[in-house]
Amino acid sequence: MIECILLTLIGLIIPHSQAVIPIPKNYSPEDKYCTIYKSAPIVDNYPSCTTLKEAVKRFRKRLVHEEFPASTAPVDKCAIFSIELVITSGCDESDKVLWPNDSSKESYSISFQQQKLIISSPEVWGILYGLETVLQHIYKDEWEGRNMQIFTLHDDSPRFSHRGIMLDTAKHFLTIGEMQKFIDAMAMVKMNVLHWHITDTESFPYVSSTYPELSDKGAYHPKAYVYQRNEIVDLLEYSRLRGIRIIPEFDTPAHTQSWGNGYPDVLTPCHTEDEEGNQILGPVNPTNLTFIHNLYHEILSVFSANNHIHLGGDDVDFTCWQSNPDITNFMQEKQFDTDYPQLENYYMEQLVEIVESSSLKSGSAMVPIVWQDVYQDGFRLARDMIIQVYKSDEWKKSVDAITRAGFKVLISSCWNFSDVSLGDDWRAFYECDPLDFEGSPGQQALVIGGEGVIPGDHVDDSNLMLVSWPQAAAIAEQLWSQERTSTDDFGDRLSELRCRMRKRNWDVQPVNGPGFCSV
Repeated sequence: MIECILLTLIGLIIPHSQAVIPIPKNYSPEDKYCTIYKSAPIVDNYPSCTTLKEAVKRFRKRLVHEEFPASTAPVDKCAIFSIELVITSGCDESDKVLWPNDSSKESYSISFQQQKLIISSPEVWGILYGLETVLQHIYKDEWEGRNMQIFTLHDDSPRFSHRGIMLDTAKHFLTIGEMQKFIDAMAMVKMNVLHWHITDTESFPYVSSTYPELSDKGAYHPKAYVYQRNEIVDLLEYSRLRGIRIIPEFDTPAHTQSWGNGYPDVLTPCHTEDEEGNQILGPVNPTNLTFIHNLYHEILSVFSANNHIHLGGDDVDFTCWQSNPDITNFMQEKQFDTDYPQLENYYMEQLVEIVESSSLKSGSAMVPIVWQDVYQDGFRLARDMIIQVYKSDEWKKSVDAITRAGFKVLISSCWNFSDVSLGDDWRAFYECDPLDFEGSPGQQALVIGGEGVIPGDHVDDSNLMLVSWPQAAAIAEQLWSQERTSTDDFGDRLSELRCRMRKRNWDVQPVNGPGFCSV
């Protein structure tokens, strides 16, 4: 009886083997366990690669955090005495740092040779993922002293190039520290895009040097609840070092009531009884286009290392435009008649041209991303734009139609955290396949990935991690792994991931009912 209890406790305290998330491609775990030491030298030939040096520091810190044995292993035990990192294309950041982009080479391989662990990748970004995979194979064994399962992994690579989550910092302010913690969680599961929905109807927390009253009068507080430029630059660097791109979204022409707090003339005067409609930009005033041009020129200079920007475009209510005589006169001059979606398209055309000209001046051409409403309202002029499908009703038909028209697509329809509560709602996330629509191979190739969406209505620093992790890892596996497993198998691995996150002192929720994490 005592022996049975002991074996049960051992099974509970030692994490599941093969519990890596996302599950790799060409992955062969072995029934063999070794010891890796926190003092093991990590060797590379890239002295000027800051990204790699910082990754190694983080890796060592987490090894020490696991309290691994530091003494030499007996000769009859398996041991790993060194780690070698190989970047086949090299890594030199002596002149300028490297930034991840949508064409980064993220594949990596891991092998064990003569008491040495070798991680290789075409670029440094794959090394980051390889180090995370190694960390997920490490566990604490208080009986044997061994702490790593041996495995072979040849050419693990992502299914999609865009693997992201949208954070909303307008409805509730999120501190930089909490966002950094969130980025660390994304890095654990090989996600590579943070879509930053930075402004909305409720607040404008971005501090603009060009138009300072946007935040002075549009933020919840002009000092406490804003993002200064230096803070944004630091956050961009923090995410870069973890292989994560930050794509900003300044949503227009709707969701702009907060803009009008500091600059009321940019909004359309509504001639209706319902003043709530007065939250949409005026699309016909030349002064407004100058305002937008100057603001976006500044935004693109801050986020110049990126090659994408999100232009929003959702939830455009035409009621206010319809009530305004200046706009109706403009509509007649342009022969738009009463086709207000055509007016919206006119605005989007001006906005895309502004972004194109401003991004070229900043030295980096930006590809626009828009919500699906823009496409559904008829805008087609920017052939390189990416359509983000977020509406849950008949999303498969929407993806089929958009890809049939030749546009690239991001999927968010079945990954909205507004629909998630405590428990195993992650199962619906895991069962959503971005390619589960009727379309040709050519259409499916236009699906470049997807994003989980975390609206800020009920999320702030107090519960961001709790409502999003570890269940967001279900999205990560769908977007990375070529082959998924059963939901039950994933659930076991998800429980283990949660315990690893708890060990980092993150408040993340249980996902599979009763249980505990080892201390």
